[in-house]
Amino acid sequence: LLNDIYVSDVKKEVGFAKKAQAGLELPGWWKLSGSIRKIDSDFHSLSFNPTSNQTTWNGNLSITKLKWLPVSGSIQKSITVTPRENINLSQAPMAQYLSFWDEGKVESLSYSGKAQLKIRRLPQISGDYSHSITSASLQGKVDISDKIHGKISYTLPNLLILPRSFSIDGTRQTTETQYSLPNSTDTGNITESLNGSFSFPGLKLLNFTVTPKYSRQKIGKKIDDELLHVLQKQTLGGTVSGNLKLIKWLGIRFSYQANVDENYNAPSSTRHYHEGITDLKDINRNSSADLSFPLNFRSIFNFSPTNSLNLNYSIKITDGDIYKNVASDFY
Repeated sequence: LLNDIYVSDVKKEVGFAKKAQAGLELPGWWKLSGSIRKIDSDFHSLSFNPTSNQTTWNGNLSITKLKWLPVSGSIQKSITVTPRENINLSQAPMAQYLSFWDEGKVESLSYSGKAQLKIRRLPQISGDYSHSITSASLQGKVDISDKIHGKISYTLPNLLILPRSFSIDGTRQTTETQYSLPNSTDTGNITESLNGSFSFPGLKLLNFTVTPKYSRQKIGKKIDDELLHVLQKQTLGGTVSGNLKLIKWLGIRFSYQANVDENYNAPSSTRHYHEGITDLKDINRNSSADLSFPLNFRSIFNFSPTNSLNLNYSIKITDGDIYKNVASDFY
């Protein structure tokens, strides 16, 4: 029977973790908060085993005094330092260029802000912007990202020729990677999208909604100290759906959607980057239409044995075509 175990010369590791946060608020006007957290690489627990020193700062601000124009923003900064003895040299491209005592450092900074314009009987407009930059010494690169988004929506008077309500939102995001490695080329990407929704109430017989969409992607490469982009992919499509009620007991539900996807071949020369487009592309077109005829016998005649009887007949038609390696100006 073993009751006790005694050990000597126990190995000890001393680490620390600290956290502090604070907030300040003026009710009805603004609210401010912030925090800081530090974790040492020697701080261990049963579920947490860091290999680097981590420090993070956070800050948030919101202004609510103007009910018709609320504004908010946030900022965050973090620094992660990995001691030399914890660095996996096989996964660090820049390790061969660092001295023996250099540490691995990842530093990031990000901030964002958003606002919304809300005035009665006027279109509602909202927008937000975010920026982030991250540098990694062992990876030998800096990643930069910017994103902007905006949206407008409005409900109009009930006029026959105009949509009852509509919304349009767009997004543009750019990314760039800058390398400090020898024989490396900086790269970048641009992603843009535009979406809409238009609702037409029409008459009692017909109502429908139109939702168009468009997006495109570009890839970039630094040539002669200038980051040039070439079109990689774009998509155009939309959907129309609604209801048509010819008589009281017969309604028709319909939907039609179409999409055109264009994928451009990878650029093979610097000429493509200067022109912004390659010579060849693939096109994928597809569309589909749905019709359904729901029938409720209770709406025709009130006869208890058939009041719970419902019938539905639907039709779906699809179509599509694919073009491979066609000229970039082919539509």
